[in-house]
Amino acid sequence: MRLGDCINTERLHMRHWDKSTDGEAFHQLNHDREVMRYFPGQRTRAESDALLDRIEQQIAKNGYSWCAILMRDTNKIVGFGGIAKVEAGFPNGPSAEIGWRFLPETWGYGYATEMASAMLSYGFETLQLPEILSFAVVENEKSFAVMRRIGMQRFENGDFDHPNVDAGRFPNLVRHHSYRSDRDTWQKQKTAE
Repeated sequence: MRLGDCINTERLHMRHWDKSTDGEAFHQLNHDREVMRYFPGQRTRAESDALLDRIEQQIAKNGYSWCAILMRDTNKIVGFGGIAKVEAGFPNGPSAEIGWRFLPETWGYGYATEMASAMLSYGFETLQLPEILSFAVVENEKSFAVMRRIGMQRFENGDFDHPNVDAGRFPNLVRHHSYRSDRDTWQKQKTAE
């Protein structure tokens, strides 16, 4: 999200990370074994803090990046997600990516779909992005189900081996399937609802 923007859905509130107050919650997300199942390892507190720094740098450079996801009724941080820029040197770039991670106790309640749908609208309406991608490890069927529920379509020629994953250490995390939606298709889907 852009600096200063907030998004509310029926149950969720999305806002920017505040390193001074959110560091521990961010670390819990990045250190949880189940949350990080499809990523190459759990992050230490120092690695999580460094990622918060990179998010701030991405906002300064690109105007938007990942955000905190909170429960509206408790104000508890339960996820990490939003839209971030896919740089030109990365597979399928340049573009924008929608993504998410949620604490395990929130799984199965539709929060990822609720957040992703709101972020897709934000990306097309507010950021005026022409296309938004999403990708995940080939085994991550739950994420693909969310992508399909929000109207994204898989594109076969978009599959790729993630350049930042060590194939020797994490061979099952290298191959990714890609989904996408463009603004025109999204607008037609919204009109049809």
